[in-house]
Amino acid sequence: MSISIAAVLLSVLLVALGAARESGRNAQCKSNMRQLGIGIQTYESAHKFLPSGSGSESELGVNRAIGSVWYQAAAVLEITPLPLASYAVRADGSPGRLLYGHSVLSCPSDTVIGGCSYRGCGGASYSMNEAEVENESLGPFVSTRPVKLTECVDGLSYTALAAEKLKGEIDGAVSADEMWATRLSFVDPLFSIETLKNVCSGAPSSSRFVAEYSGGSWAYPGLLFTNYNHAVVPNLAVGNDCSPDAANTGASPVFEAIARASSNHSGGVNVVFLDGSVRFVSDTLSARVWKALGTRNGGELDHDL
Repeated sequence: MSISIAAVLLSVLLVALGAARESGRNAQCKSNMRQLGIGIQTYESAHKFLPSGSGSESELGVNRAIGSVWYQAAAVLEITPLPLASYAVRADGSPGRLLYGHSVLSCPSDTVIGGCSYRGCGGASYSMNEAEVENESLGPFVSTRPVKLTECVDGLSYTALAAEKLKGEIDGAVSADEMWATRLSFVDPLFSIETLKNVCSGAPSSSRFVAEYSGGSWAYPGLLFTNYNHAVVPNLAVGNDCSPDAANTGASPVFEAIARASSNHSGGVNVVFLDGSVRFVSDTLSARVWKALGTRNGGELDHDL
C-alpha cells in the first residue's frame, strides 16, 4: 500500500517538475523575443525602416545579398555574424553552417539544435511578394523592399513582428515541423491561398517531398528559414506547411508557401509585436483574428486576443 502511494506521489512530483521546467523555458523564450523586438525597434530608429524581407538590395544598379531580417539587424542584436557567404546553401539543399545558431534566436523548448526558432512575419497570405497578393494581406516583411513603420496602419500593438516556428530535422533529431512541397500542378500560376490550402491538404503522400532543413539557417531570408505567415492558425496539424512545386507554377518556395507558426508550448505560440510587446497567442484563436494580426494594413478594427 505504502509503495503504491509513494509511486503516485512520485508521478505527481515528476509532472509538477516537468511543468516548472517548461515554465522556465517559456519565460526564456519570451525574454529572447523581447530582445528581438527591442533590436528591431533600434534598427528602425537608426534606418527609418524595418529590415528588408527580400534578403537583397540594389546598390548602384547591382543587387547584393544582405541576408535575413535577423542578419541585417545582427549588430543591434549583439550578434557578430560571419560573412553571409559562409552560410550559403550547399548542393544538397542544406544551409551552410547548419548547426550555427545564437541563443537569442533559439527557444529552449525547441529541442532541435542550431538554426532559428523565431521567424519574421511575412503577412497573411502564401506569398511575401507585393505583386502577387492583395495589399491588405501584406505583413511588415515583404520580398521586394524594406517597409516603413508609417505603413503599419493597423497599429503596432496589433501587428505581429515575429513568432515561434519549430525547426525541421537539421541535426538528425526527429522533428514534427518540416515544411513539405507538393508536385501537383495548378491550373493558374497566380493561384489563391484557398487553392493552395485545398491542394496541399488533399495531396497524397506520394506527391509530397520534405524540406527537412526548415529553420536551419538564421542568416538567410524566406519562408523556409527565417519567415512565417498567418495563412493558417498556429500549431495546425503537421502537413499543413506547404510550398507549391516551382516546376509547375513558377513559384519560389523561398517566398511562396504556407508556413505556420508553431511551438512545443502547450496551447499556443509566443508572438512579439511591432511595439515590442510579447504575448502568448492561443492556437484556438479564430482564423479571422489570427490573419488580422499578421497584416500591417488590413484595416481591421477588432482584435479579440
